[in-house]
Amino acid sequence: MEIATTFPIPDAAVIAIDGEMDLYNANQLREAFQQALTDSRRGIVLELSRLRYLDSSGVGVLIHMIQSLKSRKGRLAVVGLHGSPEKVLTMTNIIALLKRFSTCEEAVAYITE
Repeated sequence: MEIATTFPIPDAAVIAIDGEMDLYNANQLREAFQQALTDSRRGIVLELSRLRYLDSSGVGVLIHMIQSLKSRKGRLAVVGLHGSPEKVLTMTNIIALLKRFSTCEEAVAYITE
């Protein structure tokens, strides 16, 4: 799995994931999330169009991100969720906690509202 983090505006980070997220590498997302989150940056966009696989370890990291942002009054937005990862998040009902967008631009706009 490869993770790339960009900062299109000071208030938001976009974390793009490419590959498969499982027990062996899910902690990479947790680390990227912790590095991207600051006192002034409370919004995270997950770009998941290239995420091909997600197991329970990855779901756990997503739950951690949702809870952390909620406690900070931050926002999490998701772009590009599809295929097997979408099915996993639907079966676990985590999908109900996610705000989904078609583009990163829309997601960043939501975060900065």
